[in-house]
Amino acid sequence: MTNQVVKRASSHLEPHLRASRDARLSRAREFVAQERPQYRPILSRIPEDELYVDPKISDMELGIVLHEHKSESERQLLAQGRETMVPRKDEETQDYEHRVAEYLRLVDDIKESDLAQYVSYRKVILDLSCLAAFNTVSRVSRTAKQARRRRLLSAGSKVAARSAVANPGASAC
Repeated sequence: MTNQVVKRASSHLEPHLRASRDARLSRAREFVAQERPQYRPILSRIPEDELYVDPKISDMELGIVLHEHKSESERQLLAQGRETMVPRKDEETQDYEHRVAEYLRLVDDIKESDLAQYVSYRKVILDLSCLAAFNTVSRVSRTAKQARRRRLLSAGSKVAARSAVANPGASAC
């Protein structure tokens, strides 16, 4: 009886639920594509019905939600690791190979996510290094220009002083 009620309510609300589901999935995909590419491999592993986020969620909160899903994937990876490497007693070779292949796909997704995160952090570090180098060069350039101006002004005032000593009646203008 309860299943029938849920199915009927779901079918009645489907158009409204679809729009909401599409909006939250679009928000998550857009965030991953533009802000946090390290979650791209993990996003495909999150079932749509488990990605409950408000489409208006802040970037920080969405990052936390995705990080929780990534952490759960890593936890599953550790739990499955030892179990996967040992064939079960009554397991067919083909089933074992399928189980190992699925485990290795999860490992690849986690490692791809880690690599994307590393690349993102390196990009930030390189950008900051370039900015610091530019500021240093800019500061050195300004200091060199100021020193040159001082030398020119100093040389100009020495010439004017010599000229005034040599021609006491002449005006500087």
